[in-house]
Order: sequence, then C-alpha cells, then structure tokens
Amino acid sequence: MSQRANPVIVGGFMAAMIILIIGLLLYVGGGSLTASKKLRYELVYSSSIKGLNVGAPVALKGVKVGEVINITARVYPDKLDVLNSVIVDINPDAIVRVGSGGEPKEDVVQALMDEGLAAKLKMQSLLTGLLYIEVNFYPIRSRNEFDIATEYPQMPTVPSDLEQLTQDLDSLDIPALADDFKAIAEGLRKLIDNDTARALPANLNRTVVSFGRMAEEMRQMAATMKADMALVRQELVPMAAELREFTATVNENTPKTLQQLNAVLAELENTLASTRETLERTEDLMAPDSSLLYQVRQSAKDVSRAARAVEEMAETLEEKPSALLYGK
Repeated sequence: MSQRANPVIVGGFMAAMIILIIGLLLYVGGGSLTASKKLRYELVYSSSIKGLNVGAPVALKGVKVGEVINITARVYPDKLDVLNSVIVDINPDAIVRVGSGGEPKEDVVQALMDEGLAAKLKMQSLLTGLLYIEVNFYPIRSRNEFDIATEYPQMPTVPSDLEQLTQDLDSLDIPALADDFKAIAEGLRKLIDNDTARALPANLNRTVVSFGRMAEEMRQMAATMKADMALVRQELVPMAAELREFTATVNENTPKTLQQLNAVLAELENTLASTRETLERTEDLMAPDSSLLYQVRQSAKDVSRAARAVEEMAETLEEKPSALLYGK
C-alpha cells in the first residue's frame, strides 16, 4: 500500500517554487517589474530615415531616455504619399521636471511637448551612417505634425540637419544663380579686356616707385625732425630749470606778500572805521536841532544887527560929521 503525499509539504514546495521563479524573473529582468511604465509615442517622417534601426537610442542632451521599438512604412493611396512611422518608448524616470511637484510622470513628457519638445534625427557615427533620435526644445514654427491617425500619441519632429540643407538647396533658384554667375563673368571679361586694365600693371609700378620715393622723403623728414627736436629739447631744459627757480621763488615769497597784504587790509579797515565815525559826528553836527548850528545862527543874527548899527552910524556921520565930537 503506497503512502499518500502530505498536502502541506506539497503546498509549501509549490509556494517556494513560485517565489523562486518570481525572484529569478526580477533578477533577470533587472527590476523591470518594479520600474515605472514606459510611455509610448509615435514619430512620423515624410523623408528618408535610412540608418535608423530598431533599438536606436532616444537621447535628451546625450542622456538616454528611451529607444526605438518599431519602424514601419505606411502607404496612403488616397494621398499618393508614403510616411515612415517610428514607435519609441520613453522612460519617464529618466526625465525629471524640476518644480513639477506632484505632477504625474505620465504628464511630464506631454507638458514638455507643449513647451516645444520635439524629435530630431541625428548621426551616431559618420563611419557607420547610423542614426539616433535626439529630443530637445525647438521653435514651434519649425516642428512638423501630420494630420493623420496614429496608434500612439504623436510626438512632433523637426527636419534633420541634412534635410534642412536639402530644403535650403531646393529653395535656391539655380537658373537665376547661373545667370548671375554668367553676368559676373561677362563683367570681369569686359573689365580685363580694355586699355585701362592693360595699363594697370605699368600704373601700379609707377605707384610703387612713387611710394618708395615718398617713404624715403618721409624718412629724411623724420631725421630732420629728430634733430630739430633735439635742439628744442636743449632750449627747453634751461627754460624748465628757470621756471622751476621762478616757481620756488614765488612759493617762498608768497607767504610774506600775503602777510603784508593782510596788514594793509587791516589798516585800511581801521581807516574806514575812523572815517565812518567822522561822518557820523559830522551828520550829528549838521542836524537841524544841533547846538552848533543854533550858535552859528545866533552869531549870524548878531553880526547882522552889528552891520545895521555900523550902517546907521555911517549914515549919521555922513550927514553930521561933527556928531563924532559932539554927539547927536
């Protein structure tokens, strides 16, 4: 009779196997089960994307933030056009928006696209010709978005450097440029094929000779000016010495002169004060109510009375000369 298996032992063994398998998956997958969910976007190109392969990195300023997972060419018969679709996965943990606060990581990339984030094809190596996708901020006017239905949210694209160069070359009017070059060549031919152009070398030689003569004259003039400057310097040195002596003399005598001038000014000030006092006393004497003027007036009256008395006596003597002996 066979022994039945213990259910507890079998259950514990199965649980241990499940835990072991989960741990192995976590180890082999590099923690992919605990990582944030990647964001998937679709890039649409109307130009050739030769050199871009599945697995190519998606970088932001050199930092890998995702990779290319699928590339397909979509034909639109109604538009008679072929568009290349590139599906990329973006790791939201690789992009940190500073100051976003509690903003969900799924919204970070969309917010950055609203602010100008777009994808651009760039060369990984000139030797291999492989391409990668660089995401960065570009002017809104240079971004391309196609009005088509896409499986995933569409990320704007910008022309690559080669594509931009091609567009610039296509915009050039080659026939007009050829006509311009032809006109320039014709003008140069006419400029060279004339008497003035042929005489140009001889004129240039004469100009060089004249320039040499002028240089020699300038050299002689410089030598003469140097000698004249030496003479001037010899004359200026004694003048400078005399000027220094005169300055020293002035500096020495200036304090004495200032002292004398101060003394004269002080004496003049005293004289002005005395004159002012004299004028004030004169004004007092000449005032209408002054005693001196009163005495002068009284003396004038007395002199007037004396003069009348003398005049009366003279008239009496004239009429009666004997009055001087006998009285009236």
